[in-house]
Amino acid sequence: MLAGQVYLVAGDESFLRDKAIRKIRFDLSKEVTPLIFYSDDTSIKEAVDACRSMDMLTENLVVIYKGFEDISTQDKDILSKYIRKPNPAACLIIEASARYINGKKPYNKLPKFKVVECNRPRIGQLGNWINKITEDKEKKIESQAVESLISKCGNSLKGISDAIEKLSLYVGESKIITLGHVQELIGFDAEYTAYNLIDEIFKKDIGESLRIANRVISKEKDIFGLMGLISFQLTRIYKAKNLLQKKVPRQEVLRELGIYSYLADKFLKQVERSNSKTINKAISLLAETDLNFKTRPGDYRNNFDSLIVRLCALK
Repeated sequence: MLAGQVYLVAGDESFLRDKAIRKIRFDLSKEVTPLIFYSDDTSIKEAVDACRSMDMLTENLVVIYKGFEDISTQDKDILSKYIRKPNPAACLIIEASARYINGKKPYNKLPKFKVVECNRPRIGQLGNWINKITEDKEKKIESQAVESLISKCGNSLKGISDAIEKLSLYVGESKIITLGHVQELIGFDAEYTAYNLIDEIFKKDIGESLRIANRVISKEKDIFGLMGLISFQLTRIYKAKNLLQKKVPRQEVLRELGIYSYLADKFLKQVERSNSKTINKAISLLAETDLNFKTRPGDYRNNFDSLIVRLCALK
């Protein structure tokens, strides 16, 4: 994959589209900073003009245009002309979120793209994929746990990937993710609990924060699981603040971070109320506490309560 290419990254699975775009960028250069255009406010002509204006001394060699399914026939013609004679110093990536079926709208009468298909897999294809990404985290997952995870997350790879990340944090040093782990963490609305807890921490309400935490903690390993969830959520808030500061549209931020629609308003309010400095302090405090728990075993419950108090006190 080299500069001078034009790619169509197309399909209804955002997780695979994001992964494909990262790979193209990485293969071109680890330090490439892309120029990003959106079809809802920019014509394809602006993206093409940006590609044509680049030379080998330009820092930005990658241009990404999101929303191919929305462009007009006229814009397709502009794109076709560019593809016939692309700038060898630029790489143009066109992203489309509609399921890719060659020859059917919006993929009929396509220019001569290099197509990267990113369709969401069928349910029967998910087991092998789940095993692979679990192995990438140096874990294994029981077959019954795979089935349970699919039943809870459906065939959204982003949803499954987020669930496995949470499960990996939840099981800690254990190498096996079991059916019990999935039922304990994914079975109840753990994510909603984390949202509510962070709400109260941001309000500096120690009493309510402890009440929410204690409601879901019944055994020692629940403490590690909840700490992992808090850290996971704070990291997403931090990433969202950075993306919004770069003028990335809110809907794009929510999609990028895998925020469920029923939690979108709650998440955006948390992003608005927080500041990056405090979030960094909180994440560092969580990491420090996690290390202390693992290297200096003691009264986990009281130490966790102290952690909540310290999180509420952060400025």
